[in-house]
Amino acid sequence: MLDDLIDGNAAHRRGTLWNGVNMRSAELFAGCGGLALGMSRAGFSHSLMAEYDFDAVATAQFDKDRALKHVKHWPVAQTDVREIN
Repeated sequence: MLDDLIDGNAAHRRGTLWNGVNMRSAELFAGCGGLALGMSRAGFSHSLMAEYDFDAVATAQFDKDRALKHVKHWPVAQTDVREIN
């Protein structure tokens, strides 16, 4: 699953160009997405949002499923960050 989220051809990579650079981020310890929301609103797209806590992931997934602006393309994963290469 994590490999699918960070695949270079994944559809969720919609970052804004800044001086010709696609602004992307990977967020570890994402919680329910407060920092991710700010980064999205600033023009970053997320390659990965990793969080271990079930309730935090459920909250982020709930907002994603509602197709909220800045949230609908988040690649949310419930995972232990020690499993990410």
